[in-house]
Amino acid sequence: MKISVSLPEEDVALLDEHARREGLRHLGEYTDGIDRLDPEGEVYLCGPLRLRDAVQQAWQAQDRSAGRLQFETFASGGRFAPEEFVVRLADQQDHEVRVGRNRTLLGALQDNGVDMMWDCLRGECGLCAVRVLEIDTQIDHRDVFLSTEQHDGNEAIVTCVSRAVGGSLVIDTGFRQPSG
Repeated sequence: MKISVSLPEEDVALLDEHARREGLRHLGEYTDGIDRLDPEGEVYLCGPLRLRDAVQQAWQAQDRSAGRLQFETFASGGRFAPEEFVVRLADQQDHEVRVGRNRTLLGALQDNGVDMMWDCLRGECGLCAVRVLEIDTQIDHRDVFLSTEQHDGNEAIVTCVSRAVGGSLVIDTGFRQPSG
């Protein structure tokens, strides 16, 4: 059995209204049907982060195979309003980069001459992910590349979409000076 769920881009406040228009009383009813799926069932999901998170939590609560839940997001708006933050580059003489509210971490690094690998710019491919060595704040993980466990561990950040919630980070970009 396969189920597909797709919603237009909406802000969090409109998500429950969408559920009511579809004959559902609240967001939870999107996830209530998971327990009726065959144990080998699959779900394909496209929607805002709140919907993705609710479905993932329900999926994990039933010990279902992570590979049978496929999703994509759009407009990775995150869970927090963007704030300015500072990132220190441990592998580049502790150079500090200020990341503005309207700038991605990847963009700010590039603006400061940091050579980074990247591709999708949507948080899907993981090429721009870097190690987080120290953190004094939360990370607003807006990617779909890292797993929930990796998000919870805050040991990596996908620089094209994810950001710190104010405060500062120390990262290792993977840059190594050629020897000799």
